[in-house]
Amino acid sequence: MPGVPERTGGVSLTVLLITLGFILIGSLASGLLGPCEPFLVLGLMLLIGLPHGATDHGLFLILSKGHPAGKRVNFYLLYTLVIAVYGLLWYIMPLIAFVIFLVLSVYHFGQSNWADVTYERSSLGRGHYLLWGCGVLLTPILLHGGEAASIVAEMTNHLLVVPEEFSVLAVIALLAVANLLYLLVCRHKRIISRRRLLKEVVGYGLLMTMFFTNSLLLGFTVYFVFWHSLASAKDQVRFFQRQLSPAVRRQLYFGILTTVGGSLLFCFVIWFGPGLEAALQPSIIGGVFIFISLLTLPHMLLVETLYSQWSPATEDNRIPLSANPRDKEVTFQHVSAMANPPRA
Repeated sequence: MPGVPERTGGVSLTVLLITLGFILIGSLASGLLGPCEPFLVLGLMLLIGLPHGATDHGLFLILSKGHPAGKRVNFYLLYTLVIAVYGLLWYIMPLIAFVIFLVLSVYHFGQSNWADVTYERSSLGRGHYLLWGCGVLLTPILLHGGEAASIVAEMTNHLLVVPEEFSVLAVIALLAVANLLYLLVCRHKRIISRRRLLKEVVGYGLLMTMFFTNSLLLGFTVYFVFWHSLASAKDQVRFFQRQLSPAVRRQLYFGILTTVGGSLLFCFVIWFGPGLEAALQPSIIGGVFIFISLLTLPHMLLVETLYSQWSPATEDNRIPLSANPRDKEVTFQHVSAMANPPRA
């Protein structure tokens, strides 16, 4: 049975305070957010949220096996192929594509919060990812059912029935209780510490309250940017610190700058085109979420591979590194060679 990890892990105090700030503003001064909401949603999502996936090329270079030559071409071919196949599914069967996007998002969000925890069995970890992800993704959707249904209708061409308020609250309460029980089980098995248990209970409560006191888009944006994207980016930074070569570093800089530049260009087009309020119409938001889904699938596959080979809890990298402490940088060629030793 694994012992309690020394590090607490989980969401940071800064993120908790930011979430509390949005709760207070949404509860006491919601009118102040109205004029600023389009700026907050688009600005945070495009400039902070999406760039956390700009390192996918670097992850691919390090995690993929085989001869390093042609890796850039392989990356773009595979990435484009996955996007094209999923895009075709959106065109042919949009409802099925939406369900896949929902399940992938649930798992991905849960994984980003709990990847630093070592479970007795991988099935327990994946179950926790799904349960926690359901809580943080379904709660805002159910709370703002009318707004969510209009966006989903634009994405799938299907009208969804908005459940009654009692049913909504019952499902949200059930998910909250199930997550609490799972946390207690994790604590009983000494998978997490008491401090981590307290932090997660407080964090989940703040997150749910934030969803109640803010609109669908703003609430989801706060979660996606501060809870998911920053946590994922932090793990990637720690991973790259041990494996970053000059070539990979250049690719990362290029990817991040390209993503931020594209986001800024999109903001300018919206600003001087239809305007921010028009950009938040269900038809536009639906298209944006479809675009995000196309990027999410290959990104999630890379992140799943990352966490299968590297643990942020112990920094146990299963891709061996140089034994010489004076070697501050490890090239991809060295990593690939050590990860694939010649067979006897």
